[in-house]
Amino acid sequence: MSRYPKLDEPVPGVSENLSQKETDSSGSDDDSDGSELGQLDDIFYDEYGNVVCKPNPETTNSTPQVSSTSSGLPATGVGSTQSDSHKKAKHPAVRQVVLHKDASGKLGIKLRRMGNAMYFAFVDVNSPVAKAGIGFADQLVQVRGVNISDMTGSQMMYWISSSHSKEIHATVAQRPYDFDIEGTVNSQGELAYRTKQGKELGSVKLQKVIQKGHLKHLQIVAVNGKTMLGCIEQDFLSAFQNATGTIQLRVIPRILTNHLLKRQNKAELRNRMQLSKVP
Repeated sequence: MSRYPKLDEPVPGVSENLSQKETDSSGSDDDSDGSELGQLDDIFYDEYGNVVCKPNPETTNSTPQVSSTSSGLPATGVGSTQSDSHKKAKHPAVRQVVLHKDASGKLGIKLRRMGNAMYFAFVDVNSPVAKAGIGFADQLVQVRGVNISDMTGSQMMYWISSSHSKEIHATVAQRPYDFDIEGTVNSQGELAYRTKQGKELGSVKLQKVIQKGHLKHLQIVAVNGKTMLGCIEQDFLSAFQNATGTIQLRVIPRILTNHLLKRQNKAELRNRMQLSKVP
């Protein structure tokens, strides 16, 4: 299941001095120096909204931590202290895919690194990659013939553009931090949101959600199936006005979306961004 960021620490600055290599139709921007990803690894939740964590053996009162793999995915095991009372978290869907270039030799994507993981920061809805079900915030885990662990998103895009092959064989983890919740609006104009299993997560004034486009630390990326990335206040107002009964919300931690969407064109996001579709 999806992991949550650690919320009680400030977000460090992102490195701004890496070189740009805009070689695809979308290209790639500067990458994180890695300090931010630790917040995503520290805490995550099971499908019931319960924290699943591993105590830090070096300290007794510090925030418990979760072991993670070198690819940025969580380790399958959790501490026995919590595993007795909480169901273990699951990995996201990991697929072996073949990404085909279009007639101009491009994939129609942007890649960006955050810490030790690389993500799809943009996937054009009309691209061959989108047709494979890959979308925003999916994680690129491996690419045949290249060691991506030492590469920035820009360098990976350069390698893809320079490759004469029309196909890229890759391993992709879909929706590692992207999950679905439900919401209802009460008579006080508050949007109460919860997990699919009914675990209450919180409530916030609907007007604030419409104005800001997020639920506290969670960025709303879709409302009842409508993509909301790059949308303005009026778009959110229309989406919620047209919703009746239980509202289906798709959310991703803002610490990740803010990094992946930095400096991207809002109109392009609104009209051309593909969200992940797990088969």
